Amino acid sequence: MNKEKKYYLRIGMLFIVSISMLIFGYNFIKGNNIFTRNYKLYLFIDDFKDEIRLLTPIKMNDVEVGVVNKIETVRGKILLELSIYNNYKINNNASFYLSPQGIFTNSFIYITDVKMNQNYYENRDTIQAKLKKDNSENIIELESDLKDLSLSIGKALIQIGESGTLNLNQVFDTVSQNKIFRENQKEKSTSLNNFLENPLDFQEYKIIKRAANSGGIDNKSIYYKPNYEGIFLRFFLFDNIERGTQIISYRKGKDIGIFEEDRDLLLEIFSIRVDKDLKNANLVGQNIDSIIELYGMPHFKDVNHYYFINENKKLLTLHLRNNKIDWFKWQYLNKNIKTLNDIKNLK
Repeated sequence: MNKEKKYYLRIGMLFIVSISMLIFGYNFIKGNNIFTRNYKLYLFIDDFKDEIRLLTPIKMNDVEVGVVNKIETVRGKILLELSIYNNYKINNNASFYLSPQGIFTNSFIYITDVKMNQNYYENRDTIQAKLKKDNSENIIELESDLKDLSLSIGKALIQIGESGTLNLNQVFDTVSQNKIFRENQKEKSTSLNNFLENPLDFQEYKIIKRAANSGGIDNKSIYYKPNYEGIFLRFFLFDNIERGTQIISYRKGKDIGIFEEDRDLLLEIFSIRVDKDLKNANLVGQNIDSIIELYGMPHFKDVNHYYFINENKKLLTLHLRNNKIDWFKWQYLNKNIKTLNDIKNLK
């Protein structure tokens, strides 16, 4: 090989190495592993085609889990090819939403994964859910500190023109307040999970109430059942109130025994009245805004119901009337429950 060919070969190899390093560096900064093959999912959409572009981010639990890899028309419908990062699984009961477009941010697809079952989409599956538009304020992506800072500086510069002084404290106070807001969102999620895991000290509640009527239940299949022998019990007529609080438990052992015995696993609380002895679970009559302030937005909702659930399938249902909680139900569900339709006695 003559010197001229060697020279061109070296230049070509140097170019290829440079481009490879550039691609690797870009993906490294983005947090993508270029050595890991992503998997593909397909989603048909009826609308929003003007708001979705190639590389539109896909997020779940505030984490980017993929991007829109391809947009094409199939049989008159718009088909999105979603490239999902391999280390993320998407439950086939998940819902898909399109976020509103912010001042600084473009729209993105976000996934609410309630984990009502253990079935996940696999490579090349077609998503059965419909892409919905969500305009609720809680879904709008929080702006980054840099964007907060730029907005604050913009306002501060206007102040310079008006007063001739730049208030830097005000600029950085705005950024600090937004950081606090984001921390508050995390705290709400933690508070919600703590409540769902342990809404009531049932043993303490029994000691306070001192007596109640009890009986069996009809629909046992929706509740969690421990791996030990026991009986399902429904407690009612606390304080001799006919339409008040009702509680379902799984009592360890073969016999009912006496009311105050400490053998009960709490499975359900249902209440349509104010009951101060429920303490943190005394939810009837509260304004829904106060619940959202404490626990954040619900995982899903319909016209009159707000639903909160965690990974252990502990479900809180709030029924609203005039923006206040008319009744609520907390349930510890069977692991086989996949949808709300499976809960036959949900009122």
